[in-house]
Amino acid sequence: MQTILLPTDFSANARNAVKYAIRFFGADNHFILLNTWQAPYTPPEVLISVEDILMKASKDGLEKESAAAQKIQGAEKTKFETISEFGNLVDILNEVVREKKVEFVVMGTQGASGLREAMLGSNTASAAKSLSCPLLIVPARAEFKSLKKFVFAADYKQIEKQDSLAVLVNLAKTQNSEITILNVLDKGKITNVKQGYEGLKIEHLLAGVKHNFSFIEDDDKAAGIDEYLHTNNPDLLVILERKTDFFKSIFQRSITKQMAFHTHVPMLVLHE
Repeated sequence: MQTILLPTDFSANARNAVKYAIRFFGADNHFILLNTWQAPYTPPEVLISVEDILMKASKDGLEKESAAAQKIQGAEKTKFETISEFGNLVDILNEVVREKKVEFVVMGTQGASGLREAMLGSNTASAAKSLSCPLLIVPARAEFKSLKKFVFAADYKQIEKQDSLAVLVNLAKTQNSEITILNVLDKGKITNVKQGYEGLKIEHLLAGVKHNFSFIEDDDKAAGIDEYLHTNNPDLLVILERKTDFFKSIFQRSITKQMAFHTHVPMLVLHE
């Protein structure tokens, strides 16, 4: 049994992420619904406590979300723990992950036109960078279908920890999935010796799992990955978040390419 944390703001996107998580991991797990809230400043002469109102709304909302989750097919007998906390979402996420020994966090996106618009400057982007456990990002309206085709967007930089891809390997073995290791090369360039060595290391780390390599050329990494996703329609995109900040590197691009990297494919963010 795994412990899976489900942050919710009671929106349709968050509700869809809960449904997706149940199908992805199975109902026989420990699910925690988390809602955070922050009270605005109110002058002392205000008799009604805004904080009390928000706290009650949070707890009532969690009760409704828990009841709704139990109506999902297969989850009728699943018990959902609920946590209502005052404070910053990302800070509390990290705190709950530590205290509850959470193994996965699942969050929904806002369904904006592209991953840049949906994530950068958002709680999801901050969580992707700061969490110590894997983060599954579920696009708006995404429906769980299968987990047979994975794409691992590799940057062919040194992987410092040998167990960085352990979650990916275990998931692929469990689902009998095939992993495509995707590398987006700058136009007109080929992999150098160091990149080739890291490629061999990745192949070693994926031993025992069906996998293949794919290389495409695009000076805009995000646009290249996006093109591949639309052409090949995989079930899951996997990214290894590093100290070098993968998100920062792929989103620094021209405004003319804002449509790149659409969030139509669920994304699993692993941490080195």
